Amino acid sequence: MSNRGGESVSALFPVQGEAWSRREAPPVTEVADRIWAAPIPVPGQGIRFVYSYLIADGSGGMTVVDPGWNSTEARAALGAAVARTGHRIDDVDTLLVTHAHPDHLGMAGDLARETGAQVFLHDADCLLLPEVRGDLDYVSLDRWLREHGQPLDPDPGTAMDGVVFADMERPSHRLHDGQEFRVGDRRLRVLHTPGHTPGHACFVVEDEHLVLTGDHLLPRISPNVSGFPRSGPDPLGRFLDSLGLIARLDPAVALPSHEYAFADLGERVAQVERHHTARLAEICDRLADTPGMNADELSQRLTWSRPWSEIRPAMRRAALAETLAHLLRLVELGQVRAWTRREVRVWSLAR
Repeated sequence: MSNRGGESVSALFPVQGEAWSRREAPPVTEVADRIWAAPIPVPGQGIRFVYSYLIADGSGGMTVVDPGWNSTEARAALGAAVARTGHRIDDVDTLLVTHAHPDHLGMAGDLARETGAQVFLHDADCLLLPEVRGDLDYVSLDRWLREHGQPLDPDPGTAMDGVVFADMERPSHRLHDGQEFRVGDRRLRVLHTPGHTPGHACFVVEDEHLVLTGDHLLPRISPNVSGFPRSGPDPLGRFLDSLGLIARLDPAVALPSHEYAFADLGERVAQVERHHTARLAEICDRLADTPGMNADELSQRLTWSRPWSEIRPAMRRAALAETLAHLLRLVELGQVRAWTRREVRVWSLAR
């Protein structure tokens, strides 16, 4: 679940900003020499589309960053976008993936088999994926939800972890921080930015003041940072540290996975930091009013982009996970403590 946070920055390319305001996908846009932003549809999702970045090497080859959702419609859109650049889908030789969510990684396995391209994903996100495609431990998901006061949806097909991870396969190639990829005369450097996922990676286009930010930094919304068991002891702390890494790249143009490209990278980092500071304070206020709440009870008392009654079950799980990430940050800061009451984790202010 994402949160707008009340602040945003303007679109660098009017065609992208205007399309977003009309709730439409923009046309394929050349955002730098031989780099195109191609909107790939995300069926049935509020995010509408993900940008797949097509980077030509100048010698007939192409690298794709985040190929997109695995659907017939998305595959057709990617093929049409590649054709718009004067290339064929068979020219794609490398697939770089920012993180293991289906709107980014979903198509990668099938596209690699079609084109022979190599797929790269950070090792920390590879570990999130099942060893066998389609396999998922719903018992563990049920246990995690019950521990935090939220019952499992009776239809496992709607479970958030199932949607996110079960229908993807582990890539055979791993990304690591500082790794470089040559795309023609360009150098793309991997910048590990954990938070949204443990293995989220941005790609810095060296010497051009460009950074492909994935979901780590978006112009209008703050990406979900989740307190899942495999997210580590302080995922929000890692996310905020990663924002600092991005801020050091300013001045630079951010090429995000959603919404639109923007130039105010440093200002946007500051806005997202303010949002999380406010959320941490809001949680402390709620716990001061009602100590001993579980994370689900607390989630229902927080401010979201819509009333809790209008939030779908899968998104309530995302809200729960985001609330837990903030609680874990407050524990790390020594402001909140947790204990178990009747097999459910509950939280209060430490003082």
